[in-house]
Amino acid sequence: MKTIAFLANTSFNLYNFRLPLMKALKEKGYKVYAIAPKDSYTPLLEKEGFPYVEIKKLENKSRNPIKDFFFFKEIFQIYRNIKPSLAVHITIKPNVYGNLAAGLLNIPVVSLITGLGHVFLSSSLNKFLGISLYKISLRYAQKVIFQNKEDLNLFLRYKIIPSSKANLIPGSGVDTTYFHPQICEKFSLNSSPKTIFLFIGRLLREKGIYELISAGKKLRKFHNNFEIHILGKIDKNNPSSIAPSLLEEWKNLDFVKFLGYEKDIRKYLCQADWVVLPSYREGLSRVLLEAMAMGKPIITTNVPGCKELIINGENGFIVEVKNPEELYEAMRKALQIPSAQRIKMGLLSRKLVEENYSIPKVIPQYLKILEEILSQRPV
Repeated sequence: MKTIAFLANTSFNLYNFRLPLMKALKEKGYKVYAIAPKDSYTPLLEKEGFPYVEIKKLENKSRNPIKDFFFFKEIFQIYRNIKPSLAVHITIKPNVYGNLAAGLLNIPVVSLITGLGHVFLSSSLNKFLGISLYKISLRYAQKVIFQNKEDLNLFLRYKIIPSSKANLIPGSGVDTTYFHPQICEKFSLNSSPKTIFLFIGRLLREKGIYELISAGKKLRKFHNNFEIHILGKIDKNNPSSIAPSLLEEWKNLDFVKFLGYEKDIRKYLCQADWVVLPSYREGLSRVLLEAMAMGKPIITTNVPGCKELIINGENGFIVEVKNPEELYEAMRKALQIPSAQRIKMGLLSRKLVEENYSIPKVIPQYLKILEEILSQRPV
C-alpha cells in the first residue's frame, strides 16, 4: 500500500483545510498520515481514521536556527521510520525543513503555498531570507501548488521555482452542503434590526482589523443602525497581533461586539448581513469562501486571495488595501442597499462557490497531480 504524509504546522490546519483531500485519498486506498503538533483538532483527525504522528519540535514563530534544526531532525526521523511514498507539505516551516528532510531521503514532495504570510509582508531582510529558504527547499518539490495567480507569478519572477513545477488550484475545496444557507433553520437566532458586519479571523494587523475599527468609528458618527461583530482571537505568538490593551479599548465601542473564537462559524454567518475582510493578502481566503457558500455578500480588499472572489458591485465591494476611508464608503453603501438586493448579491456569492470552489470542483485537481507523482513510484 502506498502511503502519503501530510505535514502542517497545526492539526487545526489539516482538519479544517485538508480533510476533504485526505479523505479522498484514503477512499482510493492510500494510507494517509497526519503529521502536526498536537492541539484540540488532533482527536478529530484520529477519529477520521488517519494515523497521527505528533510533532514536538516545531515553533512556528521562532527564528532560532538551532530550534529549526531540531524540527528538521525530527521530521527526518519520522520520514525515515514511516517511509512515505509521497509527502505533502503545508505552511512555511514544513515546506522549508520538511522538503529538506524528504529530499535527503529521496521522498517526492508536493508543496502547497497557501499564502505568503508575515515574511513577505514584513521587512526587506525577512523577505530576502524567505525567498532564499524557499529557493533552496523547493528544489526538492516535484510540484508546487498555489491558490492565486499572483503568488505563483511572484515565485516565477524571483526564480524561486521553474514554471514546470508551478500549478494553480483555487483553494482547498468548500463543503457547500455543510456551508449552506438552509442550515440557518437549525439555529436559534436572535434577529437584530441593525445591519451586522461580520469579521472572522485572527486579530492581526495584516487582516485589516485596524482599518475595520477606524472605518466603523467614522460610520458611527453618521449612523447607529449597524454593528461590527468580530469572531476570532489574539494570536499571542504573532508579531503583528493586536495588543490586549487595545482590544479592551475596542470592547468599549458601542458598535463593536467581540464574539471570541468558535469552531463552528455557521451560526454567526447566519446572523450576519455582510462579511468584511480588509486583509493585506491571502492565499485564497477560506473565510470569504465559506461566507459566500452561506449566501453572504462580501466587502474585501483589492489584494491577491480576496479580489478574485468578488465581482465588484454584484456580490460585494472591493476596496483598496490599508484604506479605512474606502472601507467606510463601502460599508456606508452597504447600509443603503435594500434587503432584496443584498439577498440577490448573496445568491451570486453562493453560485460562484458552487461553480468554482466547491469540493467536487477542486479536489479532483489535487488528486490528478498527486496520483501522477505516485504512479511513478514503486509500491
